[in-house]
Amino acid sequence: MRRALLTAVLAALAAGLPFSAEILGLQLAGTVWNALHSTRPYLSQAGELCGGLGGGALLGGLAFKGIARTKFWPWPLAGLAVAGVYSVYPNGALIASPVAAALAGYVDKRPQRWMTGLSIAGALAAMAHALPFPQWAVFALCLCSGLFCGWGYSA
Repeated sequence: MRRALLTAVLAALAAGLPFSAEILGLQLAGTVWNALHSTRPYLSQAGELCGGLGGGALLGGLAFKGIARTKFWPWPLAGLAVAGVYSVYPNGALIASPVAAALAGYVDKRPQRWMTGLSIAGALAAMAHALPFPQWAVFALCLCSGLFCGWGYSA
């Protein structure tokens, strides 16, 4: 039951989290920028970093900590790392996403299948959002992402 729930939650998060995390991160960075009366030109990069940190915290707190009973702190750091790579070179997120997911999964000292499933899930989710696919293909890749993560999870 827990594996099916993890698969469904991860598929839903893979479909909507990158867009919503980016918007919320840019909103948070804009609010801080406005409160500090800053004129620095790094607002979009700060927004990407806030979005990556927030998206990783949501992923780690909701999906992995609550359902898979993993450690929380590696997931916000993984989101921050991918957002950092994305803010410097957007196409680099295709490489950084599976690596960050595998390293965050490595911290839990689970079997190799867990890290493999997470890295494949991260790669599919990154491909779904970074490459120009039609909406049905994005949905299919996000569903496959959730399935690979559920496959890697062993209770």
